[in-house]
Amino acid sequence: MDILSGKAEEYGLENVQAELYDNLVSYVGEVIRHRVKGHWIVLEERPNDEYPAISAKGGTLMPINVVWQELFGLEPMNLRKETANEVRRFSLRYR
Repeated sequence: MDILSGKAEEYGLENVQAELYDNLVSYVGEVIRHRVKGHWIVLEERPNDEYPAISAKGGTLMPINVVWQELFGLEPMNLRKETANEVRRFSLRYR
């Protein structure tokens, strides 16, 4: 994840957002899915507004939020840290 974060910074976060956003969500999602032994689901809060998530132990994790926060945050991109934070928040709620 550290290498990926560094390469994304080098490539330019605007370019990553335009060209690689879905790929980053998929990669981060797979890391999360593996860590929590979950599975992919598609959430739909409104008609025609679907997005991917990870379901595990009766809860939901949001790789899309991890990527969004890192792309638009003020700090340099750190996908490893934010992915770990998402898993940690989930683990505290759904033990």
